[in-house]
Amino acid sequence: VYINGDAGFWTFLGGAGLINGNTATPWFGGSPPQGFGGSQYAFLQNSSSLQQSFIAQSSGLLTLSWLEAARPVISSSAGNQNYTVHLDGTLLGSFSTVSGQAFTARSAAIVPVSAGIAYTLTFTGTAAGDNTAFIDNISGTIA
Repeated sequence: VYINGDAGFWTFLGGAGLINGNTATPWFGGSPPQGFGGSQYAFLQNSSSLQQSFIAQSSGLLTLSWLEAARPVISSSAGNQNYTVHLDGTLLGSFSTVSGQAFTARSAAIVPVSAGIAYTLTFTGTAAGDNTAFIDNISGTIA
C-alpha cells in the first residue's frame, strides 16, 4: 500500500490482518468480493485497526482513497461493519459496510500536510459482534 510513493508498512492491531483473495476461505466462502486489487487485502473485524506511518513528500492537501467490501453472512459472522479513518488522531470520516458488499471506492476529507513531517493513518472498526470489513488499495495524493 502506498501513500504518495512511500511503501511503508501496515501494522495490524486487535485482530486485524490480511486475507488471501485467491483461494476460498471462511472469511468469504467460495468466492471473494469482486473488485479487489492484487492477491491480498486487509480486514477489520470488530474493534480492530490497521495503521501506517508515512512522511509527506511535499506540502499541500492530502486526499485519501481506498476500496471497501464486506464479509457475507456466514453462520453468526457478517459484514455490517462501521469504521473510522483518522490522520494523527483527527477524524477524517466514518464509514459503513453491508454484508456481502463488493469492493466499492471510498475517499476521505482533504487535509493539509507538510513536507518532511511524519503522519499516522488509522482505520478502526467500531461494530460490535463478529462483523468484518475488507480494505484494499489505500492511496493518497498531495496536491
